[in-house]
Order: sequence, then structure tokens, then C-alpha cells
Amino acid sequence: MKVQQGLLIVGIDPGITSAYAILNTEGELLKLRSAKELSLNKLLAEITAEGKVLVIGTDVKHIPGLIEKFSARVGAKVIMPEEDMKVGFKERVTESYNPHNDHQRDALAAALHAFKEVQPALQKVDEALKRIGKEQLSDDMKILVLKGMNITNALEVLEKKKIQKL
Repeated sequence: MKVQQGLLIVGIDPGITSAYAILNTEGELLKLRSAKELSLNKLLAEITAEGKVLVIGTDVKHIPGLIEKFSARVGAKVIMPEEDMKVGFKERVTESYNPHNDHQRDALAAALHAFKEVQPALQKVDEALKRIGKEQLSDDMKILVLKGMNITNALEVLEKKKIQKL
């Protein structure tokens, strides 16, 4: 079994041919894949083998059923645009990555949009932890903050857990 590498930002494009894009919390592309017959279980296995899913992006304003199910299974928030993304926009934001097909382009555009939405919060967490010399709490803190907790409360929760483990 593979050791989890860290937190992931995932974009999924469901369909007969499905695709997914995996970014790390720095916005770097880790994996981009498309295939026919990518079931929910196969998506779960392949994506979670890369790390813990922090957020999931979609390129449409109404969350597709597959993404809702995926989100429920991994406990991650879904980020969707206010309006369905236009093809031209998706082509512009993904062109430097050279996706192999429209499905990969759509999944990557969804992941990049999700990253853009959460990046300010992720940066604030890293900056706050750096100031107090507790960078090792970064992943746990980002999970709590993206679930709606403020940085101060998230730090208190993590400090209490640490004390209880002693």
C-alpha cells in the first residue's frame, strides 16, 4: 500500500469517458488521467492512493451525482463555479498543461478553479503556522480551516489533541 503524500485538490469530469486532475496544495499538477468506465470505486482507489482529498472541483454549477457521491465518501467539500465554465475559458486556463482531450481539460479546469478558490485560506494557514513555528500542523490545520473553522480555533483543537495523545 502506498504511503499518502499529502493533501490533494481534485477536479473530476464524469461521463462515459471520465477524467480527473490532481493538484497538490501548491497548485502543481500531480496526475491527469481519463478513461472509459471509470467507476466511483475506481476513482476513489486511484485518487486516494495519491493522498487525502481536501476539495473537489467541478466545471459546472450543478454538482454531478458522481461528484456528490465521491465527496461524501472522502469527506471533502465540492467547489463549483457560479456559472458553467465556457469551453474557451477552460482552453485558456489549461493550455500550458497540454491535456490530451476535452475530458482532461474539463477536469483540470475544475481543479485549477478549486485551487484558486482555496489558495488564500491555505496561504493564511501556512503564514500563521510559520509565525509560531508550528509548520508540522499544516495539513491538519488546512483540513479544519476549509471545513469552516477559523485559524485560532483550529490551532486550539490541534493543540488539545496533541496534549491528549501524551
